[in-house]
Amino acid sequence: MKSKVKLLAVLLTAAMLLTACNDQGQPVNTAATSGNTQNSQDSENTNSPESQDTSAEESSKPEDDPTLVTDKSKYPADLYGVIGDKIEADEITDVHKQEDGSDEDWRTAGCNGFVYLAEPTGINYNSIDNADSFNSEDNSFEGSPEESPAQYKRYKVGDGICGLTVKEAYTFFSNKEFPEPFDEQYFSGCTVSFEGEKKLTGYIIILSEDLYGIGGTGDVIFIPDDDSQTLPVMNYNAADAEKGIYSNILSFAVTVGSFSYKNEYRSISCGNIDSYESSWFLGEEHNKPIKVSVTLDEIGISSSIDWITSYSAKIKEISF
Repeated sequence: MKSKVKLLAVLLTAAMLLTACNDQGQPVNTAATSGNTQNSQDSENTNSPESQDTSAEESSKPEDDPTLVTDKSKYPADLYGVIGDKIEADEITDVHKQEDGSDEDWRTAGCNGFVYLAEPTGINYNSIDNADSFNSEDNSFEGSPEESPAQYKRYKVGDGICGLTVKEAYTFFSNKEFPEPFDEQYFSGCTVSFEGEKKLTGYIIILSEDLYGIGGTGDVIFIPDDDSQTLPVMNYNAADAEKGIYSNILSFAVTVGSFSYKNEYRSISCGNIDSYESSWFLGEEHNKPIKVSVTLDEIGISSSIDWITSYSAKIKEISF
């Protein structure tokens, strides 16, 4: 029987979130260039692989972290990934226990180097492009599916998907009480960052207030349109016992201001307007969808089966 650990997956996600996600998508300072297209300045990379490796090594020393299980014979042996594949013992890179527990009373476990991703299926609705099917009374789109048929596969560092390359990847497990029949599977979620850029079209919204699960005041979110449903999908959910873990599409639309949308990504957090050249968004109304073309880089995703999925990126170029 697993211990009833009151641990939210978001805490683990935040702790393990990969550096390329850049603090949940907070971009570096950018500058405008001539014309309608804006370009970001090159910034000094303070998160080099060398510094990350050194930091990771130092932070994992037993004397610095008393919860780290150093005896690999005590690692859990019954871990399975999102698609039911067995996690081999040599794939587990870290295990933590309760501060007052034994090595057998493990709390979290992780595998560095791979995640589970799916190709997009193109499900996308918004209240501008699909106004004829949008019902504002119950905030829904007529005929829209409640879930995606996306199929997950394991992707390791260096693998390509959707024109991007997996740069860093981490799969984590939690020894907490999930409802049956998930009570013995332990899988909790993944974080990933990518190398590469994506040129997309869609809508940006500058938030005028804090919105739970979406962003804070002044944050910029991007919602791809029909032509830009080309990002990898990672959107875990375990609400249906018969389906297992699947890519969940909300049965209701997400609304920001007067704009409602429903897709496989939700929205992509692109940081705060204070992180960009002021002329980019000067005079743009907040909480209003603005049609744009963007080039995104530093793309990252974090998702767990009992918390909100987060997509993050930096806007490298934008055209209104």
